[in-house]
Amino acid sequence: MRQCSRKKVKFIAFYLPQFHEIEENNKWWGKGYTEWTSVMAALPLYRGHEQPRVPYRNNYYNLLNKDIMMWQSKISMQAGINGFCFYHYWFKGKKVLEKPIENYLKWKDIPQQFCLSWANDSWVRSWSNVQGTIWNSKIEKDVNVDHQNNGLLIEQDYGDQNVWKEHFDYLIEFFLDERYIKIDNKPLFLIHRPESIKRLTSMILFWNKLSHQYGFDGIHVVVTNPIKIYREPVCGCVYYEPARVFDYKPIKRRIYESVHVRDEKKLVRRYSYTNLWIKILKSKPNQKMKTYLGAFVGYDDSPRRGYQGYIVKGNTPLKFQIFMQLLMKKWEFSEQYGEFIFITAWNEWAEGAYLEPDKKSRYEYLKALQKVKRG
Repeated sequence: MRQCSRKKVKFIAFYLPQFHEIEENNKWWGKGYTEWTSVMAALPLYRGHEQPRVPYRNNYYNLLNKDIMMWQSKISMQAGINGFCFYHYWFKGKKVLEKPIENYLKWKDIPQQFCLSWANDSWVRSWSNVQGTIWNSKIEKDVNVDHQNNGLLIEQDYGDQNVWKEHFDYLIEFFLDERYIKIDNKPLFLIHRPESIKRLTSMILFWNKLSHQYGFDGIHVVVTNPIKIYREPVCGCVYYEPARVFDYKPIKRRIYESVHVRDEKKLVRRYSYTNLWIKILKSKPNQKMKTYLGAFVGYDDSPRRGYQGYIVKGNTPLKFQIFMQLLMKKWEFSEQYGEFIFITAWNEWAEGAYLEPDKKSRYEYLKALQKVKRG
């Protein structure tokens, strides 16, 4: 068991910045599109399907509002969350959805700590439940789409040292912020899809060298759900849940069930919340890499992906509390787990993964987490 002198576990919640209007989304999905567009348009696909999700007191907020980010900081810290992990979108110098985190940097009086996770996928027109903008030739009749390019919206290009330097110069402003989460004098930085970066090691070594100029001992780069072993300069891996257990092949045979969509000859995939959590709790640390455990509140991305979505049934605040308590015990009995547990998510409303209060459960998930933190 961990010694008393070791740091206590800390919770970091993934944070989606897509709750404000941007030019790109207006072009691709229609004027005024934000994450709330998909959330409000969601429909139940079968009897008992909990859609649409409604925020508590109809709080369909705009993240460009400082009061909203201050409120999020306050209630998250009260619940025992130690930081937000903002999704970061960077495409060879092009920034997308950057305004909330850039405002966060300016608003020094918001106390919650934070870090960044580089969501380094190319953006493709793959969401299948936004009316009129679906990547489907039978439906998408009035939208200007480059069908010859397979619906590609923004292509990721990692470039060379010039591109890496430009990216680092942007990131360093955040790393230097007193609220930015650091480990052993290294800013914590997640990379969502490490296998996509062919020169990953060279890029990180280059960043580490640049970081020394600012008094850091390097960058604490952590990769998400890696499919191979990474060694230094990669510092560890995150078990990003429930995506990791969704990808685990046996799970689809054991707990996957097909549910008929009402009034239509279609099927949707549905998973058991309990069984997914059992898989999480049975998982072992990566023997070659420092491992950061992951957790999830709930999951249902049918507002984005329609019939192709992953729907999880059976999540409640009490179950979440119990499973989190069991995960804490798992953390205590292994020295290979890092000091943070990453939770999916703070505000992934269109994926049904959110700690924020909603109309049904109000603040109960946050209260459950608070009880777990207090022990």
